[in-house]
Amino acid sequence: YRPFWSYDVVKTENWLDSLSEQGYELKGLNHITRCFYFEKSESQLREHRIVYNEKPGHELSRTLSDDSWFGLVQIGNWAIVGNENVNEHKFKPVRDGIIKRNDKVWVMHQYFLIFLLSYIVGIVTTSALSSSNRTTEIVASPFWTITILVALSLVLLSIISIYSLVKISRTNKVLSHQIEKIDFEEQPLQYNGKLIKKRKFGWMYAPDLLENWLEDMETKGFHLVKVSTFGTTFYFTKGEARKVTYCADYQNMEDVNYFNIHKDFGWKEIYTSWGKVQKWTIWGRQIGDTEERTHIYDDAEHLLKHSKRIMKTNFSISIFLIIIYLFNLLLSMNSLLNNYDIRVFGIVVNGLGIGLFGFLTVRTWLYYKRMKGKAEYI
Repeated sequence: YRPFWSYDVVKTENWLDSLSEQGYELKGLNHITRCFYFEKSESQLREHRIVYNEKPGHELSRTLSDDSWFGLVQIGNWAIVGNENVNEHKFKPVRDGIIKRNDKVWVMHQYFLIFLLSYIVGIVTTSALSSSNRTTEIVASPFWTITILVALSLVLLSIISIYSLVKISRTNKVLSHQIEKIDFEEQPLQYNGKLIKKRKFGWMYAPDLLENWLEDMETKGFHLVKVSTFGTTFYFTKGEARKVTYCADYQNMEDVNYFNIHKDFGWKEIYTSWGKVQKWTIWGRQIGDTEERTHIYDDAEHLLKHSKRIMKTNFSISIFLIIIYLFNLLLSMNSLLNNYDIRVFGIVVNGLGIGLFGFLTVRTWLYYKRMKGKAEYI
C-alpha cells in the first residue's frame, strides 16, 4: 500500500526494483486503493519505469521494445514497464507525461489551499468584527460534532495538500534533471555604476504595455539587467541607446523543452516567475537598428490564443477575490449599526479590494481587445 506513489515515481521505481530482487514479481495495481499486487517467484534483477500518457492505453515504441523493454501493468493512463537488461539498455521511457500531470495536480492542491485560506480569513474577520464589544456565549448543540468533524477533515486535507505540494515539487525537479537539455552559453550580466530601480505593479494584466515600456527604456539608454523575484521591480543601468524587443509570455503548464525552444531562436531569458499557477517569463532579444521588431507570437492565431489564456486566468482570479470581498462587505454593512467604527473600517477595506480587482479585470479585458485588434492586421 503506497498512497502517494505517483508523487514520487523514482522512489516507487526503486522500491519495485528492490522487491524484484527479493523475488516479488509485480502483477497488478489498484489505482483507487493505491495497492500493488505481487507474486512470489525467483529473485531477478529488473529495472522498472513508470509512464503516464494523457490518453488511456500505452504501447511501447519499437525503439523501446527492441531495447528489451516490456509491459508489466497497464491501468488507465498509467503504465509500468520493465527491463531485465539492467544498465545495458540504451533508451528509457520519457518523463514528460508525468511532469505535466504532476503540474496539474500541484495546481489543484494550490487552489484548494488558497480557497481554504481565503475562507478562513473571511470567517475569522467576520467573527472578530461581530463579536467586538459583545459577550460571546457557547451553547450546547448536536451540530458541534459535525462542525468538529468537518474542521478535522479540512485540517487533514490541508496537511495532505501541503505534503503533496512539497513532494511533487521535489519529484518534478528530479525528473526535469533526467531530461536531456541543451546548454546555451549566455554572457553573464555585467554592469558598472549604480542600478536604477523602477517598479511596475499589475503588469501581468496588460503585458503588452510592459513590453512597450521596456523597449522604450532601451531606446533611452536604460538597459534591463534583472527583475525581482516577484516581478514587480525592474533594475536598469544607463548606457548607449539600443534596440531590444521584449516579450512577456504566460504559460499555464510549461513544456519541459519550453526554454530550449525559445533560446534556440535567439531569445534570452530575463525573468521567470516561481509559481506554477501563473508561469510568466520575460524574454529579450537585441536586434539591429534596421531590423523590424519581432515577437514570439507573430501570427494572429497564436497571438489570440495567448491573449485569451491570459484574460481567462486573470478573470478567474479577480472575480474569485471580488466575490470574497463582496461577501465580507455585505456582512460589514449588515452589522454597521451594531459597531459603527469597526464596520466602517471593514466597509472601506472591502470596498477598496473590490475596486482594485475590478480595475484589474477591466485592465485585462482592454488588453485582450488590443490584441484582438492587432491580430486583424497581421
